Amino acid sequence: REIGYYEKAETAGEILLRNRRIFLNKWRGIASKDENKQLMTSLFPSFVIERAHGLIAEGNYDEVQRLLSLLVEDTPEVAALRRFIAVQVSKKNS
Repeated sequence: REIGYYEKAETAGEILLRNRRIFLNKWRGIASKDENKQLMTSLFPSFVIERAHGLIAEGNYDEVQRLLSLLVEDTPEVAALRRFIAVQVSKKNS
């Protein structure tokens, strides 16, 4: 379904994609103008790793697996967490 506004009509997906581009261009411009490349570095992987450690301490391995599945890139620490969780889940299931 298309959403009409002014003289245009776009699907929700097209609007979302356009807004993502606008957002990224805005922040890339701010980061390059201020020479602060850290603005474009996501802290989400660090959050996931920290949260995963807490969940491991609680023994909530299923939630750790779900949380780690949200990460696109595997750093050495994420890969180690995935292996650890796989071993723990296999022990729990045997």
